[in-house]
Amino acid sequence: GRCGGRTVAINELGQYAPRGLAAGRMISADPGLRGVGVAVFEGGQLVRAARVKNPQQVERDMSAWRSMATAVAVWLDPPACDLFVCEAMQAYRGGVSPVQLFQVTGVSGALAKAIDAKAYVMYPPRVWKRQIKQADLERIVRPLLTADELSVIEPCPQNVAHDLWHGVGIGLFHCGRFDPSQYR
Repeated sequence: GRCGGRTVAINELGQYAPRGLAAGRMISADPGLRGVGVAVFEGGQLVRAARVKNPQQVERDMSAWRSMATAVAVWLDPPACDLFVCEAMQAYRGGVSPVQLFQVTGVSGALAKAIDAKAYVMYPPRVWKRQIKQADLERIVRPLLTADELSVIEPCPQNVAHDLWHGVGIGLFHCGRFDPSQYR
């Protein structure tokens, strides 16, 4: 929802969880049909991050959405948090097709079901990363992390590392540690 021009999460009690609120356990994700960038924060500090691969690499239907969400839930162990922050899907001119957008939105819904969260929030890319290019995000986000936080990021292939860095970046944005307006 929106509150005073700010994007907020609303918990199960109908209370607002404004951006910058980082108490408790927060899971952030950049959903995808073949892989999800996932980050776990505790008290605003990154404690774990990875790109979780979907064991189903062929199907594009609801079974693939569920497979992806199940893989993330298994990786999280336990898949519970105070707040689940997820990228909201957005159509781009000349970008992803409506079918692809539908599939990734399906993964987002499956993740919301698989993750036991007290509150949820979704940020569209235009809000949390603005015009920062996918290739530049790691270079911008990496210096915002401490050495301890960098040490908890699981390695992944470079060609899909953007998923991981989006999962971390959207979490840092919600915690108030990443301000995309500072970068052009």
